[in-house]
Amino acid sequence: SYSGATAAWAYKNVDRSRVRRVFVLGPSHSWYTPRCALSRCSSYATPLGDIPIDEAIYADLSASGLFERMALDVDEREHSIE
Repeated sequence: SYSGATAAWAYKNVDRSRVRRVFVLGPSHSWYTPRCALSRCSSYATPLGDIPIDEAIYADLSASGLFERMALDVDEREHSIE
C-alpha cells in the first residue's frame, strides 16, 4: 500500500466532533479540464463514513463560473482521492 499507514495515522487523529466542513481535492488522471470540477455525486464514501456533498456550497462554487461538473463516469474512474 502506497500511503496506507500514513493515511491511517491521519484518520485516527481526526477529532470528528470538531469537523464542520471538509474539502476533498484531487487531480484528474484521465480527464483534462483547465478549471476545477465538481462531482455529480451526492456523497463520498470515506474511512470516516459517508460524507454528504454540501449542495449549498456547490451552488456557490458553480455560480462563480470557475467550476464545471464532471461526468459521473469520469468521477467513478478517478482514484486520486482513495
